[in-house]
Amino acid sequence: MDLKAQKAQRRVLRTAFTVSSNKIENELRNEVVDLEKISLLQVQLKDKYLRLEAVQEAVSGTLLQLEDDGREFETDFTDAEGYRERYLENTTLSSIRS
Repeated sequence: MDLKAQKAQRRVLRTAFTVSSNKIENELRNEVVDLEKISLLQVQLKDKYLRLEAVQEAVSGTLLQLEDDGREFETDFTDAEGYRERYLENTTLSSIRS
C-alpha cells in the first residue's frame, strides 16, 4: 500500500479512536459511573487503538524509507505519541474509577 493510502486509512482510524476516547472521557465526568458502559467503551477503544497502531507502524516504516531529512517522520512520530498517551491516560483513568 502506498503512503497516501496508508495515511488516509490512518486518518479514518484516528477519527474513530478520538470518538471512542471522547465517549470514555464524557462517561468518566459523570458523578455516577456506569461500570458496564465503561468496560464496553474500553474494549472499543482498545480495538480502535490496536488497529490504529498497526497502520501507524506501516506509515512509520514507509516514512523511514524516504530519502528526506526525516522531518516528516519526526512530526509523524510526535503525533503518534499523542494518541498513545491519550490511550494510556484513558485506560488508567477508567481503571481508577472502576
